[in-house]
Amino acid sequence: MAQNQALFSYPGIIQYDDFSVADVSGPCPAVINVRVFPQDQAPPLIGDIVLTYNEHRIVYPDCILDAVTFENGSSGRIASCRFLDQRWRWPFAQITGKYNWRMPDNFVEPYHEKSAGQLAAMCFEALGIVDYDVSALPDDARPEVNWDHANPGQELAKLCEDLGCRIVPQRSTGKWFVRVTGEGQP
Repeated sequence: MAQNQALFSYPGIIQYDDFSVADVSGPCPAVINVRVFPQDQAPPLIGDIVLTYNEHRIVYPDCILDAVTFENGSSGRIASCRFLDQRWRWPFAQITGKYNWRMPDNFVEPYHEKSAGQLAAMCFEALGIVDYDVSALPDDARPEVNWDHANPGQELAKLCEDLGCRIVPQRSTGKWFVRVTGEGQP
């Protein structure tokens, strides 16, 4: 019985031996490793990785070629390439704002009031993510934040963790979700 095999593609990579993917939720990038046979030109530094398995197509947009090491194998010299998904850009983003301050009577100052969903949306937008869903966050939560050139990826992860949620990419659609931790499929 023939075993189905996923296919890998990236601009400029002509032939490869094998690949592996470590995809994670949260602000840390997924890591895609591929062993490439010798070729005349190096692949571009940034591009989309596409995995195809039967009729399923999964796209990792805006990946960066993070590291290359070389090894000598039985079929010649092999390049081991390590790619990071689009979250490699997240450490370079910033967000600033102070929201949900508490007044002496413990009520939130109304001109700077934001729901947890609104704060999460601000973080996604600061990261350049336009297709997201933050509906899993509680509507009544008003976490106090004081962002001064803060990293929106880390702030989004902290906000989600504090409210029992996590950041999850949906590779089949390219959309990002905030999901309740422990719910859904593995």
